[in-house]
Amino acid sequence: MQRRQIILTRQKRNFKFNVIDFLYNLPQSFFKTHNLSKSFIFVNDIDFIQRVIIGIIGDSIIDALILIIGLLLIMFMVLNALNNIGHVNIQLQETILRFDRMQEFPLMQHHYNIVPQEYKTNISDIFEELKVEHLSYHFVGEDPLLNDISFSVKKGEIVSIIGKNGTGKSIIRQIFEKTLKPESGHISINNLDFDEISLEYWHNLTGILPQQIRLFNGTLFNNITLGDTSATSKQLNIFLETYGFNHFFEAFPNGYMTIIGENGIQISEGQLQLIGLARSLWHNPQLLLLDEPIAKLDNEIQYFVMQLLKQLSSVMGIIILTKSISTIQNSDKIYILENGNLSDASDT
Repeated sequence: MQRRQIILTRQKRNFKFNVIDFLYNLPQSFFKTHNLSKSFIFVNDIDFIQRVIIGIIGDSIIDALILIIGLLLIMFMVLNALNNIGHVNIQLQETILRFDRMQEFPLMQHHYNIVPQEYKTNISDIFEELKVEHLSYHFVGEDPLLNDISFSVKKGEIVSIIGKNGTGKSIIRQIFEKTLKPESGHISINNLDFDEISLEYWHNLTGILPQQIRLFNGTLFNNITLGDTSATSKQLNIFLETYGFNHFFEAFPNGYMTIIGENGIQISEGQLQLIGLARSLWHNPQLLLLDEPIAKLDNEIQYFVMQLLKQLSSVMGIIILTKSISTIQNSDKIYILENGNLSDASDT
């Protein structure tokens, strides 16, 4: 114990000497750094300042400096630890959200006749029309993103809503995903209230392509058939050939068992977009909602997607949310979303 105390005393004394030496040489360093001549001040005055500094710095002040430096070091370490904890917490929350989301998929049956008992006599398995009437939504303290908008889409139609970034297009998608609830207005599918349709039935009826496609670190097979435990490689092969996706995935090194990495880190943006589109079509939806379906795609893939949508429009209803004029070329109806208001392009 005594030896340890002697060592600590020596370390403290050495630190004091270092502090005194630093302060003693501070004026000299200042003049040297700034290329100043000592002619600006008498040498005796410099020595006098140095002696005053050393005289003022006593043991008590040096002890206080040691204490302050120690506290600052401790504070830095605590802040660094809290910062790391914050990052870990964010990752944990993201993992929990992903896990909760994954739990939904096994509950989704891939048969359209799985409807709550009370609705079996009220709704047809064949999609006919979706109607949106007087829909409004806004964030607190901001102007309305959706202000009393109305539109409809029928089977066999492509309806495009075009607007700049931040005009509320993605809000429409999130309402259709049932992750946001509109403040007012009414949505109906085949004349049945949107709020009364079960989440399982709605997910089976629709295919939704978000603007930001989330992929997990798994195989191409699992990222497309997401949650379908009965899917086989043969079924996926037939599916991809039927829709024409196989041409873009055949170069994958391990075929459908290729690991594509978290959020598609090992594939191109075009391939990522195609995986998202294939995923939205896997369960044969009758209503397709696409948020920027050809953004960031090269010309070849853009052409493929637009031709595919044109073919699909004969057997389903399609809603496209976009800011690109090139995306709306095959549309039967075009709406313009601006300042929260939706107007029919044919009226302008």
